Amino acid sequence: MGYIWVNRIMKYICENPNCNNVFTRNLSESKASKLLFCSISCSTSYYNAIRQNFTLLRKCKIVGCNNFIRTTDLKVNYCGGTCSRLFRRGFTSYSAESTIKIIQAFFNKYDRIPTRNELGYLNRLARRFFGTWNNAIEVSGYDPNPVMFAKHYVAKDGHKCDSMAEKIVDDWIFAKQVEHKVHVPYPWHNGMKCDFLVDDTWIEIFGLEGNSKRYDELKKKKLELIKLYNLNLVSISLKEVYSKTKLDVKLMNVLCNYTYLDYLLK
Repeated sequence: MGYIWVNRIMKYICENPNCNNVFTRNLSESKASKLLFCSISCSTSYYNAIRQNFTLLRKCKIVGCNNFIRTTDLKVNYCGGTCSRLFRRGFTSYSAESTIKIIQAFFNKYDRIPTRNELGYLNRLARRFFGTWNNAIEVSGYDPNPVMFAKHYVAKDGHKCDSMAEKIVDDWIFAKQVEHKVHVPYPWHNGMKCDFLVDDTWIEIFGLEGNSKRYDELKKKKLELIKLYNLNLVSISLKEVYSKTKLDVKLMNVLCNYTYLDYLLK
C-alpha cells in the first residue's frame, strides 16, 4: 500500500490495479487492515474480479461435475453434498459405472434394492446416464421396486407389509427380537388400523404426509382420536424410516420400555 504523510492527512494509491488514482483520507478514517479504494465502483469491480478468478480456479474435483466451489476454504474440494458423498464412497467421477456400483453396494449391504428416498443424491445421476431411476436399477441387475403401496412386501418374520417403509421398520423390530403385531385395529373400531403394536405402544408410519389432502385429513382425525383415547403413540415420517440413525432414535425408547417390562414379567 503506497501512501505519503501530509500532517494528519494521508495520500493513498487506489488498490484497484486498473485505477491507481491518488486520493486523500483523514488518518482517523483509515484502517490499515483494509484495502483502500478511491471510490465504491473501484471497490466493487476489484472484489467481483477476485470472486470470479477464485471461482474459475476452484472447480469441483469430481470428474464430470461442472459446478464451482464457492468458498475460500482451500480444504474444500467438492461443490456440494452429492459430490462429497461420492468421494466418501471412493468415487472420483460421475459415470454410469459408479452409479451401478453404488446401487450394487447398497444391495449387498441391505439385501434389497434402494429407493429414491434413500439414495436421493444418486437419482440425478441415474436419470443422466439411464433416463430413469428404474432403468438404472434394471441395468444394475435387479428388478425395480413396485409403486409404493401397490403390493405387499414380506418382512423377514413373515409379516405382510403394505410398503417398503413398513418392511424396514418391521425388520428393525424383528432384529431386536421384540414381539410385535401388525395392522392392529384401533380401540374406537371405525376401520382404522395402526402399523405396529409393541406391548402398549402404537407405532404409525405417516408415509404419504404432505402428498395427499385426503391422507392429511385422515391423519389429523386419527391423531385427535389417539389423544382422546390417551394412547401411547410413536409416529415416524418417511425421512426417518430411511435414515438409520433417526430410526434408531425413534424406536430405541420403544425397545427399552419393552425390554424393561419383559424383565419384570420374568
